[in-house]
Amino acid sequence: MSDRLRVLVTDGQWRKSLAIVRALGRQGHVVEVAGETWATTSFFSKYCSQRRIFPTADRDPDACLAALEHTVSAQHYDLLIPTEDKTVAICAEHRGRLARHTVVPLPDYETLLKAADKALTVEVARACGVPMPKTHVFADLAEFETSSASIEMPVLIKPRSSSGSRGIQRVSDRSKLAATYRAVHADHPLPLIQETIPAGGAARGVSVLMGPDGEVWASFVHERIREYPIHGGPSTLRVSVHDPVLVERSIRLLRSIGWVGMAMVEYKQDPRDAEFKLLEINPRFVGSLQLAISAGVDFPNLLCRAFLGGTRPPTPEYPDGVMCRWLLPGDLLHFATNPNRMSLEPSFFRFRDPNLSYDICSWEDFGPVVGRLLAMAVLLVDPSKRAMVFGRQRDSGD
Repeated sequence: MSDRLRVLVTDGQWRKSLAIVRALGRQGHVVEVAGETWATTSFFSKYCSQRRIFPTADRDPDACLAALEHTVSAQHYDLLIPTEDKTVAICAEHRGRLARHTVVPLPDYETLLKAADKALTVEVARACGVPMPKTHVFADLAEFETSSASIEMPVLIKPRSSSGSRGIQRVSDRSKLAATYRAVHADHPLPLIQETIPAGGAARGVSVLMGPDGEVWASFVHERIREYPIHGGPSTLRVSVHDPVLVERSIRLLRSIGWVGMAMVEYKQDPRDAEFKLLEINPRFVGSLQLAISAGVDFPNLLCRAFLGGTRPPTPEYPDGVMCRWLLPGDLLHFATNPNRMSLEPSFFRFRDPNLSYDICSWEDFGPVVGRLLAMAVLLVDPSKRAMVFGRQRDSGD
């Protein structure tokens, strides 16, 4: 592994991409960023050495793949790091083509599907004995029709594969179950139905980096403090914790599917029995990444070492109690929509603390704040992006 790498990071509009750009750039690596528009948050980082306008995999996967293949074949990167679900999927599916030109730190496509497809994750979790909410998976609509009467309410209808909270619907009224299921099915074929875990339990995520030989390079656990939407969504404030049981459970689950690369396994504590139950596997870097980096677990640089022949360092240690905040616009939206906003703990107005860092805001690299404000302005004129932010519903977040 050379001392100075050249890396291409995709989907530069997202927090996780910015965290990767900053972490690698601070180590002196040359980091180029792909984004859909010039209002891409990571484009404004001083650690972004080159900006590349790409069609997104979400909008045009074929064009995105063509742009990726053309760029990596011409520019000689040491590593390609895809960050969004659909970009990860096309890179895994066509890894053979891309790997002729650069290293792609992903498993094969079949392994990715086991992690990304929630129905397949259910099968793996059951085989591993990992606790999870009661979940119903259907082979066709006829099976749903014959089984629906016995499903206990309330439930969440979840697409088998989706990013964030898109497509998830909560149903409390049995009379609306069939119609809601068919509506989700129209966009996301044969979604699964999962019992709703009652409010009151903690939500934790376990991030794990598996090297190309399946060896664990690092793990990190965070707990969500605040989220948006306030009743279930991506974390807007989170804290580092330790949970050896969940780490062991997550490693066992990932090893059972032959995972390599980065993944985060989400759990929600059920107040009925205090057990943490599996929600899903996120087979990629996640939005909470900056917390791990701030706490001392530098996943992006460890990923480079793992996949480019570097020696494995001692297992990274980190303290409890480190916090990281997604202020723009996440925690602002939480504050605006929470009726108990003036009694939040910690206070919304606690902007400075020795143990507090930010996903985007940084005096040392202030440009992405400007980029994020421009991106938020774009939301006002792009209905599809506005719906992603303001129309989210989910049981858990990153």
